[in-house]
Amino acid sequence: MARIAGALEEGYALTIDYGFTRAEAVRFPSGTLMSYRRHTAREDVLEDPGGRDITAHVNFSALEAAGEATGLRRESFGTLAQTVLAAGEADQFAGALAAPGEREQLRRRMQLKTLLFEWARRSAFCCSGRPPPEPLIFPAAPGRALPSRTPA
Repeated sequence: MARIAGALEEGYALTIDYGFTRAEAVRFPSGTLMSYRRHTAREDVLEDPGGRDITAHVNFSALEAAGEATGLRRESFGTLAQTVLAAGEADQFAGALAAPGEREQLRRRMQLKTLLFEWARRSAFCCSGRPPPEPLIFPAAPGRALPSRTPA
């Protein structure tokens, strides 16, 4: 986070990953290290070496604390779907969809539709144990107030 804060003169640092807050850590008494293959999770990361992806969830509370220690302030924290929808809400995604030519506009509309459908699917999937990615956004501008929802 120190390197990011040192390089960030303006704009935002956007972090997106599967994760949890300190308060949610009780759900993972053995830690979050696990392996995945074809959307199936396993706790035994040594099962099927080379045939499974190994991953661990991010502790967003620790990430936020590290960011604040370098002078960054959290702008928002929520699911990726909430963040993207909020970003496009002001102009109903007109800025992102604007493109020269009808073909490019259609391509962008289809990309947006695919992304939003995938996030909606993952949000439903989270109820079965795997939460959707959550972004943690730090603005570069110093002194911005933290929103009221603070990860514990």
